[in-house]
Amino acid sequence: MARATKTTARSATRKANRASKANAPAKRERKPKIEHECLCATLTGENAKGEPVYESCGQMTTNAFKPGHDARLKGALIKAYRGGYQLHLNGRHLDPMDVASERGWEHFLKHELKPRPKRERKSSAKAGFNPVTVKIGRATYDAVISNDVDDDHVEVAYQDRSGKSKTKVVLRSAVTEAA
Repeated sequence: MARATKTTARSATRKANRASKANAPAKRERKPKIEHECLCATLTGENAKGEPVYESCGQMTTNAFKPGHDARLKGALIKAYRGGYQLHLNGRHLDPMDVASERGWEHFLKHELKPRPKRERKSSAKAGFNPVTVKIGRATYDAVISNDVDDDHVEVAYQDRSGKSKTKVVLRSAVTEAA
């Protein structure tokens, strides 16, 4: 008898769920996505000699820009601003700062872009191209010192017998100059 009540309760719940779904508001119809020209396509530019600095892509998209084209446009604006070029937007001659301010990008033009600093390598004058012989276990390998770790240790790069390239930190006493 307990089973019958559980089944009856379940079926009543199912019926209630079906009824609430029937009374639920209809789903909103989605607006069809309309394709239009990428915004970077409306802009062209040339330097004082008349050579093109920026050419439009001419591609169609449902968003404002195709992926990556906003960065492409920002780069062109920075280049034009630094070079003093005029840009043409829908036939109008504009200053790059005006175009950037329309999109809210003027801070990209105002700040000076600096190249990334180069990473320094931890190496000494010995490191790099001087061939050495290194004893690892019972085997002896031709190697190159790739890094000085400290006063007593160096990192060497070598190829094992199977031809795999490996690196290992070894004592300086295990390294001898190759003849």
